[in-house]
Amino acid sequence: MASFLLAFTIFCNISANASVRIQVEPAKSDVFVNERVPLEIVLYYTEENISGIGELSALRLKDGSFATVSNLPSSKTVKSKKIKGTEYKAIPISRHLVSFDNNGTFSLTGAVYEVELVSPVEGRYDFWGRPLVSYERLRVEVPDCEIKVKKLPTPRGNNRYSGAIGDFTVKVDVPPGNIVAGSEAIAVITVEGQGFIPHDAIPEYGSAFKEGMKLKSVSDSRDNYMDAGQLKSRIRLECTFIPDSAGQAKIGTISFDYFDTDSGKYRSASSSETEIEVKSSTVNRMSIEV
Repeated sequence: MASFLLAFTIFCNISANASVRIQVEPAKSDVFVNERVPLEIVLYYTEENISGIGELSALRLKDGSFATVSNLPSSKTVKSKKIKGTEYKAIPISRHLVSFDNNGTFSLTGAVYEVELVSPVEGRYDFWGRPLVSYERLRVEVPDCEIKVKKLPTPRGNNRYSGAIGDFTVKVDVPPGNIVAGSEAIAVITVEGQGFIPHDAIPEYGSAFKEGMKLKSVSDSRDNYMDAGQLKSRIRLECTFIPDSAGQAKIGTISFDYFDTDSGKYRSASSSETEIEVKSSTVNRMSIEV
């Protein structure tokens, strides 16, 4: 797997320019197998004289490779942070999402960067009277960093583990409007929360559409996004069903089993039952005046 731009706490190897540093800020440092971990690479500086930064050598695992690596959109918002008594400005360089498919302690190694600084040359000007500037390039070597990856426990009992890792909720929404016996209607199932949902994971919905209705079809959409530095995932199922007769119908509970990294346990999220009032097909008949 190709390596990518990444760094764990960098200290400039030229002491006169220790006002520049780069570090990666993982959302978590102690993770589980197949858990997606956001890593944000942040440039810290005290003087606004940085003209560029580039990768000389990419970070890699000392042994093995990442199970997955993907790039995420990175905010260019400048923030302030005090480190060891020094006030720095911080701006993200890039953001990545990684995972591991084996447990153990993994060493990240080999990354080197070049940071270019620009400074005015005192008392010297070009032909147009503009101050001349000088450039200084700093070679920044990245210290090795270790990440601990834990094995997932074995599911027990009737657990129908979906492969999702995080913390999720399930809800069912029925759009407003008349629901008529014998006619198609829509219910939307949403599974959403912090963490990662595999592309083939799906909630248990089949038995929910049995009381007074028939399930005709299901279409799904999925997305992952970042929110406040955390990975969020969502599944949306649009279910087309047909009520059998007028009166009360019910969509039963819908469950989704996942692994909760905070508790280290398998859990099941469930929706509430959804009561539906079904009208007679006569509401769709046009009245005829005689």
